[in-house]
Amino acid sequence: MIGVSPNTVKKMSSSLLPKNNRIRVAVVDGNLTRAECTGLEHVIVVLPQRITAQTLQGVSLAATIKALRSRARDRSGILHGTLPGRQATGITVGTARDGADTFARLTLARQLIDDALRGNPASIGVLSLEKDPAARSATAAAIGAAALARGVDLPSFKTGRRTAAAGAAGPGGGARS
Repeated sequence: MIGVSPNTVKKMSSSLLPKNNRIRVAVVDGNLTRAECTGLEHVIVVLPQRITAQTLQGVSLAATIKALRSRARDRSGILHGTLPGRQATGITVGTARDGADTFARLTLARQLIDDALRGNPASIGVLSLEKDPAARSATAAAIGAAALARGVDLPSFKTGRRTAAAGAAGPGGGARS
């Protein structure tokens, strides 16, 4: 026979459930115009490892990218700034290694998303200036995956630190006689 407890079950705390922080990520194929930037709160630009004169030719954000790169000490790192205009759209510029594997792309994507989300934007535009279409697609997928991963806060089941007195008893739980 199964007994039923008269005690009611406590409601589960909603702090253990993942929060749904929506971030709109728009991947742009080709060029990102100033008009498209007005609808975005942040722009991520991925540059190829080897930048030629044709890389930034015809890109509306070229002047801002060049200015960020000229001020940076380490041009291979993550650069960030603000686009000119009243809206103060943020910009993050990163460099993808030629022939990068999936892990390297995901690492770069996480760094770019972490930098972009410092200002809590609700919308992010992604522009990859890599020459290879497959590389552009892989970079866009990695940035999308990083944004999705950051959009959900997973629960943490870690408890507080154990004190030295509590840990002194050893794994058996109590003092031995």
